[in-house]
Amino acid sequence: MARIIFGIGLILLGLSSLLGSWIFKIIFAAFLIVLGVKIIISPNNTRWHCRYGTGVMNECTQDTLDETIVFGSLCKKIISEHVKGGKITIVFGGGVLDLREVKSAEKNIDLEITTVLGGLKLLVPHNWSINIKNTSVLGGCDNRTRTEEADVQLNISGSTILGGIQLMN
Repeated sequence: MARIIFGIGLILLGLSSLLGSWIFKIIFAAFLIVLGVKIIISPNNTRWHCRYGTGVMNECTQDTLDETIVFGSLCKKIISEHVKGGKITIVFGGGVLDLREVKSAEKNIDLEITTVLGGLKLLVPHNWSINIKNTSVLGGCDNRTRTEEADVQLNISGSTILGGIQLMN
């Protein structure tokens, strides 16, 4: 119920901004209206905030990652033996991707990560070495992993714009 009231409040705020004739006010009002409608019609199981340990981690066995998150969050734990890599795009959102239980037969895994005004925490196993080729604009990629014996090479490419990627074990 609070979600509906908040959404209606954003719609009303956006409509009140339309009374001005400046183009910025019109664009800002349209943004607020779309955001309010999205909040109202989104499913009840949508998580706006996901913190590892407190959020719900969705377990899945997919081999190729293909995730696009816009104004939302990603809370996913991959349990697979044939992960090949994939692509993750996060815009105005954030998330946690847990790969620590992956037992990959592949020796090289390519993962393309793009974040715009958002962030991703990527949890990897201790036996993976990380190779990062990331382009950052007012953002960054922080590798806090400790590699023991590298069985798998994880190649991360992509870009971060006003966002970040954090890699941990």
